[in-house]
Parts: sequence; C-alpha cells; structure tokens
Amino acid sequence: MALSVHPVDARLPSGKLFVLGLQHVLVMYAGAVAVPLIIGRALKLNPEDVAFLISADLFCCGLATLIQSLGATQWFGIRLPVMMGVTFAAVAPMISMANANPGSAGAQLIFGSIIGAGVISVLIAPLVSRLLRFFPPVVTGTIIAVIGISLMRIGIHWIFGNPVGPTAPLSSPLSINSGSTRPCPHRVQQLQCYRPRPKIWPSCPRCPTPNTPN
Repeated sequence: MALSVHPVDARLPSGKLFVLGLQHVLVMYAGAVAVPLIIGRALKLNPEDVAFLISADLFCCGLATLIQSLGATQWFGIRLPVMMGVTFAAVAPMISMANANPGSAGAQLIFGSIIGAGVISVLIAPLVSRLLRFFPPVVTGTIIAVIGISLMRIGIHWIFGNPVGPTAPLSSPLSINSGSTRPCPHRVQQLQCYRPRPKIWPSCPRCPTPNTPN
C-alpha cells in the first residue's frame, strides 16, 4: 500500500512551480527595495547613497539566500529552496532612530544595532525554537497583518506624493512656497474644508469655503 504524500511535500506541476517561484522572487525583491527607500528617506540621504543602500541590501539578501539554501555546517541554513528578503518588522524602530539621528550618524547607529541584534538572535535561536508552540498561526498571522496595515500609509503617500494628496500631512501647508507671496495650494487646501482659509492666500474660486461639505 503506497503512502499518501502530504500536500506540503507534494511536488507541483512545472507551470505552478514557475508561477509560485516568480511570485516569491517579486515579493522578496519588493521588500528588499522598499525598506532601503523608507530608511534612506528617513535618514535624508542623497539619491546616490540610497542607491548604494539598495545595492548592499540586495547583495546581503543573495548571501543569506545561498546560506539558507545550501547550508553552512549543521548550525546555519535550513537547506530549502527559499529566498531571503527583508523584514518590515524593524522599519518602525529604524525610522525612529533615523529621525533622531539623520545622516551618516543615524546610518551608523542603525547598522551597528542590526549587527548587535543579529549576534543576539544567533545566540538565543536554540531557545526560541523551543518556544514555537506558543506562537500558533493566529499569533504570527495577526502580527504580519498589523505590520502590513501600518505600512499601507507609506505606500499611499508614495502614490500621491507629499506634500499633496489625500494622505499628505496638514500640519505644514505653508512650506509649499517659501516666498512672501504664496499661491493658493488648491490640492492641500481642499482637504481643510472645515478650516478658515488663511489670509495669506489670495481668494480663489477653486478653494472651498469653510461651509463646503467635506
């Protein structure tokens, strides 16, 4: 009597394998590029440094993929056909560090913290593996969903562009033009339907009045 193969261990047809593999690559690549862009903007780096940061990120993803796929001794590598990307779980603390220390000083602080966290993770990995029973799919799935939802606003900001768009911050609309005569920023002002129009902006029919419904 032949033993049935578990669906997890079953080999899919070549067409599905190609589609799933391509999906895996695209998901990994998107994260590996998005995180350096977010951190580079928070650090206020110039475009050349951001491009270098993305290249270094992709290079490290490749090294981690080789180690995980091929294995390095019995302690490193799961020896499975996986691609290692970048986690979004550390984006929030890295942004906080970048906002407090912009520029190269913040980058050095973030890189040093990542190296230190990596060393600690390697040391406590055997202990964490014994605690996996306390993290069922409902826990890990909820954490991943919260991370994705918290990052949605960043993607929407990129779609519309700051400082304009429905998700643009309304706290500093005067920073659009530094001159003494500021034109009326229609796309920003139309979000402030219930606020009086500042006097420094000339009257414009495209701008809503405080009585305009939101």
